[in-house]
Amino acid sequence: LWENIKPHLEAAGMKFPTDQNWQMSAVEVFKSKMEIFSDAVPLFESLDDQKFQIHAESEEFLKIETTKAVLETWKNLVHQIQTEYMTTDDFVRIENEIKTTANVKGKNLFMPMRVAVIGKPHGTELKLIVPLISKKSLLSRVYIAIKALP
Repeated sequence: LWENIKPHLEAAGMKFPTDQNWQMSAVEVFKSKMEIFSDAVPLFESLDDQKFQIHAESEEFLKIETTKAVLETWKNLVHQIQTEYMTTDDFVRIENEIKTTANVKGKNLFMPMRVAVIGKPHGTELKLIVPLISKKSLLSRVYIAIKALP
């Protein structure tokens, strides 16, 4: 499947890791949402740093009173990760730490984190997509989200 969607991703100017494990994991996350190979392009955009931006639909979640605490805690905990990519278990642990440290839950927790990871409030489950984005990229993205705070 990767070999069939790769030309579409490349035609869209996207570059991704050459590691087969990464490719297989990414395909596994998105394959159920693809009907034709070119459907991969909008799905994989959330993984491409060049395509990352804070979308207008995210503004309301950046205005939530607790968003700054969520993003700062996320940033600090991602910094502590010792590997290039975090695991699903790392993500769940960090999510629980943020819940406790920032004293938030529900959409006040998930939406700011989602904005910091994919730039918009809706999309693929974070626990599935975060392990596909490098620590360096996650940090870059959260700094962009923090700068976008009102």
